[in-house]
Amino acid sequence: GLSARILNAFRTARAATASDLAGLLGHDLEAVEGALDQLCDTGYLAMTRDEDNPEAVYALVSAA
Repeated sequence: GLSARILNAFRTARAATASDLAGLLGHDLEAVEGALDQLCDTGYLAMTRDEDNPEAVYALVSAA
């Protein structure tokens, strides 16, 4: 599904915003944001915010 496609996108990208992923994957922003929230809740992705850019940035959680 969409979550798997998002995780695959992070094989080549270090970090991305929801709008970046929506454009890349051809899905609407709301669907991508829902999938990103779910991936954060399950521990696959982490979300950060930059003071200069209000849009959240997502990245894979590093394996410790």
